[in-house]
Amino acid sequence: MATNTDSLGQKKPSSYRYTALNEKGKLIKGTIKAPNEGVASNRIAERGHNLVSIQVQPSWYSLDQMLPSLFAVKPQEIINFSRQLATLLEAGISILPALESVRQQASSRGLRRVLGELINDLSSGLAFSEALTKHPKVFNEIYAKTIRVAESTGDIHLILRQLASHQEKIDITRKKIKKALMYPAVLSVVGIVVGILMMVTVLPELIKIFDVMAVELPMATRILIAATDFLKAYQIYLLVVAALLVFVVIYL
Repeated sequence: MATNTDSLGQKKPSSYRYTALNEKGKLIKGTIKAPNEGVASNRIAERGHNLVSIQVQPSWYSLDQMLPSLFAVKPQEIINFSRQLATLLEAGISILPALESVRQQASSRGLRRVLGELINDLSSGLAFSEALTKHPKVFNEIYAKTIRVAESTGDIHLILRQLASHQEKIDITRKKIKKALMYPAVLSVVGIVVGILMMVTVLPELIKIFDVMAVELPMATRILIAATDFLKAYQIYLLVVAALLVFVVIYL
């Protein structure tokens, strides 16, 4: 009797995007399905290709891909992860069960995804530091290289605690800088909004008075009037541009 592979607990194959060199040394790109990255790499090698890079190909409906900033791993999550993993390693738990335990406790979807990929990489034979280098947006170069040194000395749990403390200091400094910049940023935005409102609502009435008086106006006043006319003529386009600029700033 046929049995569904899911009922046997087998992992559903994932799609991987890869870049490799073929027999002629030409750079090629493609996709391949495999239960994990290690199997995918082996299959690519069996084709006679030298692998350059490989990564999981997200499905078209992946929210992580569509809204990366929404599911980005926050610095505080990395700090907590480092300390939790250090505690588990100090208790004598090996790296794979420790990572799985932290993954199950993680409340962030983005962190659970990253930890799941780390577990797959370690299961396929990669070292912990090598697996970390595949997530540079989450674990920076210093973090990965420090773990590589710790692997050779066997003091990963101590290094993890030091990294957590170091990143916590950086995060505190970053928050202080953001807080210091918030006040002038708010004042600037309010000033710009008030200026635009005055140019759109107040200045048109003054311009009517100037037209009746028929006097020669100073250069600064003429420039302000020209800017007001420009705003009135292209206000729809300017609103669209302003909305796009806000979106770009938020995205960056």
